[in-house]
Amino acid sequence: MQRVPKFFTSAPYISESIVQYMIGTGVSSKNLRNLLIFSPSLFYRVKGRPQQIGNLLLSIIQEHQPDVDATSILAHMLRNDIKLFNRTEKEVKRNLRFLNELGIEGTNLVKIIHYCPSALRIGTDFLQQRWSYLQERFELEDKDMVECVVKYPRILTHTDDKLKEKFDFLYDTAGFRPADIAKNPRLFERSIPHLKGRYEFFGI
Repeated sequence: MQRVPKFFTSAPYISESIVQYMIGTGVSSKNLRNLLIFSPSLFYRVKGRPQQIGNLLLSIIQEHQPDVDATSILAHMLRNDIKLFNRTEKEVKRNLRFLNELGIEGTNLVKIIHYCPSALRIGTDFLQQRWSYLQERFELEDKDMVECVVKYPRILTHTDDKLKEKFDFLYDTAGFRPADIAKNPRLFERSIPHLKGRYEFFGI
C-alpha cells in the first residue's frame, strides 16, 4: 500500500463498487485479496473503469463466440491480467482492431484473449514485432500463423531473449524443423532445463 498512497485518499464508494463488481464476476476472496495486495491501484481509479472494460470484454466474447460462458472467461482474464482492466475502451478497441487485421476473429479471437488477455493491453508495435518474428521463424503463411498462436497464445508475450534461446535449442540442438515446432508451440512454455532434460532422457 505504501506504493499507492492515493488508495487511502480515494472515495470509499469507488473501491466498494469495484470489489462488488469483482465478486459478481466470480473472483474468489483469495484472488481478491491478492489483487488488493499486488494491484492496489485498480481500487482507486475512475469509478466504473473496471466495469466498463469488463462489459466491453463481455460483449466482444459474446459477439465472437455466443455459446461460451463469457462470465467465466472474464473472471479468468481478471485474475491473469488485472492491468487490462485499468485500460481505456479506446486502448482495448485499438488492440482488438489490430488482432482483427491479423485475421484473428471468432472463436480464435476468444481463445487468444482468454489465455493471453495481455494481447488487448500491450502496445500494438510490440505485438506486430513479435508476430512478424514468430511468423518468420516458423515459416508460416498468415492463416497457419493464426492457428499456431491459438494453440499457445502466451507466446506473443515472451521476450526476444527467451524466444531466441528456445529457437536455438530446438533447431540447432534438438534438430526440429520449423513445421514441427509450429504444430506444438507449447514447447515454448517449458524452460530450457526442462527441454534439455527431456532431450537427454530420450537419448536423442
